[in-house]
Amino acid sequence: MISTVISFSTLETRFFPALIKEAKKFSGDIIVVAYDHFFDGSEENIEILSDLHIKYPELNWFICKWDGDHDSKYWHNNARWTGAEQAKHRCVLFLDADEIPDGDLMKQFIKTESLENYVLFMFSCYWYFRDPTNQATTKEGCGLLADMSQLSKEMFFTRYERWIFNPYPTIPTKFYCTLNDQTMFHHYSWVRTKEEMLTKVKSWAHSGDRNWTQLVENEFEHEFIGKDFVHGYSYNKVPNTFDIGN
Repeated sequence: MISTVISFSTLETRFFPALIKEAKKFSGDIIVVAYDHFFDGSEENIEILSDLHIKYPELNWFICKWDGDHDSKYWHNNARWTGAEQAKHRCVLFLDADEIPDGDLMKQFIKTESLENYVLFMFSCYWYFRDPTNQATTKEGCGLLADMSQLSKEMFFTRYERWIFNPYPTIPTKFYCTLNDQTMFHHYSWVRTKEEMLTKVKSWAHSGDRNWTQLVENEFEHEFIGKDFVHGYSYNKVPNTFDIGN
């Protein structure tokens, strides 16, 4: 039995139905944590949050207050810790709302994997850009399954966010997990409209890394050219696995 903590904002609304459908296949305790503002101080869409709360009353919802006293990394960390404190089970899967697992594969992974052999599990994932049919040929890592009995609050509040194995390398961690070499996760990080991308890059934890706004503006001056401006990956065209809409 595991709990699932989802860090959510309304920028990920298009992914939410598929995420919850898949998560329910392996987790009976799903906690959704959002904020009343984006991390640049602009207001969240409380109406959408309220509608989702009504539509999914079986989920445990927490809408947290945001203020300008901390940076974005703190608020990401706080969302995950807030969810972890409410979890019913020792093992907790931490997901961002644009990370969708294959629920059937994840259920089988939980049944067959010796979870007691590690404290942390990070998963291999497919990565997408602009459209859910644009899948990078390079895989990444996403999601974190954690044995919370072995972790402390302090471990969650670092600049590494949920990648606890970076500041605490002695914690037993299994990296890039798959099920019989099958990748179980799909990360739709940049599957967004121009407006959604602009909001994302203004409020996320990496907002100061590059001139993201200009990169987004440049990207939408043309159709997708087969390379992204984040990593420069190459892409394959694939089916829209979870029927993600616009």
